[in-house]
Amino acid sequence: MKKFVVAIIMAAIVLVGCGSSKTQNSEVSSKTTSDAAQVTQSKGTDQSVSKSNDANQPISKAQDSNNPVSKSENLDKAAFTKFFDDTEVLLHEIDDLTNTTDPSNLDSVKASLNKVSIINDKLYALKVPNDPTGTLNPYELQSYLAAYNLDFRSLLIYKQLTLTNQTTDIDPVEMTKKMTKDRELYTAELSKYREICK
Repeated sequence: MKKFVVAIIMAAIVLVGCGSSKTQNSEVSSKTTSDAAQVTQSKGTDQSVSKSNDANQPISKAQDSNNPVSKSENLDKAAFTKFFDDTEVLLHEIDDLTNTTDPSNLDSVKASLNKVSIINDKLYALKVPNDPTGTLNPYELQSYLAAYNLDFRSLLIYKQLTLTNQTTDIDPVEMTKKMTKDRELYTAELSKYREICK
């Protein structure tokens, strides 16, 4: 995967051999680990939306799938296209962070954590269009991207704790897998929705 994720996995392999206590012994450790444990999960997984103030907005998936209206009627394709474009801009911002963050530099990790929170705020500030036909579910697309962003946040928290010699229950290998999966779910959904809105 990207160089940040590769570096995280390499660090995890070394740390596994050393062993670690499950006790969080500092304010940073207890707060960040608690936040990271509650990141948004993709469809079919059992994790809840993060309770931190940068990711506490509920994701509604209510759509009127029984609406008999024609799938082309009342569907504002221009509004959906703009929404898709806006989410993709944020996707690229996350991707850029994974490429530019130096996992061995605490200041770089902290700066990226701040940017992840800003991206999450931008994501939930987007105007989500409504589809009265029930054909599209933009909230689901939004949730996949939020999950990808917060998975990366968990990796950053893992690095912050290990760089400051603190223990954590975060598994960087598993989190990397989830990060990859959530990105794939987002891109697959985006591709499907763009096709509908052509």
